[in-house]
Amino acid sequence: MICKDILQGKVTELEELAKEIEHGATELFEKASVYQKKNTYDIYRYYWNIPSGDLKDLQRDVLRKYQLWFSSSLQLIMEFLPEKSSEFDAQYKDLFNGLMLDSEELTSIKVEIINTYLQPFEIQRSILLSVPYVVDIKELSLRKVIASDFISSELREADRLFKEGTEGTIRAAGVLAGVALEKHLKTLCDSNGVKYNHDATIAPLAQTLHDAGKIDTSEQGLFEYLGKIRNDCAHPNEILPSKVKELIERVKKIVI
Repeated sequence: MICKDILQGKVTELEELAKEIEHGATELFEKASVYQKKNTYDIYRYYWNIPSGDLKDLQRDVLRKYQLWFSSSLQLIMEFLPEKSSEFDAQYKDLFNGLMLDSEELTSIKVEIINTYLQPFEIQRSILLSVPYVVDIKELSLRKVIASDFISSELREADRLFKEGTEGTIRAAGVLAGVALEKHLKTLCDSNGVKYNHDATIAPLAQTLHDAGKIDTSEQGLFEYLGKIRNDCAHPNEILPSKVKELIERVKKIVI
């Protein structure tokens, strides 16, 4: 997947271009002249005059910038927000025809005409600007799914090793349960936007979450207690099978 910083930079760049387009389109509509004639119902209506000279150059510049903006933006939306691509594309015709100053009769005063023509552009810009946020959410959801699968796998293996009953397999079961808990705490940090040292283990992660106000003191104490059992399993310290079993079962309740 494209780097989030690059994606955000591209969307920001396109938004700056959108501001130029909006400014140019507003100037085009404000400077364009109209003429009056009767319509099929014998009612006088106003119509755009065909632009010429500097106004024609302005129109050409705005249209080219809009075509560039639309094509680039559509590619990003099709890639990262495909469910919105039809809505984005549907706005194109109305805005393009507006910038072309087509011959349809004008039934409103100019300021309302400008707002009407630019409304489709505002919809498109809003969709594009939401892309980085949606990508963040999708990436976070994916990380949660991956983490959940990983944690479940570690706990299943911890159960299997514990049931073998030897000192070595019981120690290994405790270590795996600790790995599952550590992964859970890192996922909590990710979900809550809490920065942490990626080499951190259970106790430092619990401290980080507590400092950020994401867990309370009792939860922090529980995690530190479980972390100590895990550390005893990983080092040549005395271990009690009952403590390892407690670690496995408590981690299951925390993460599942």
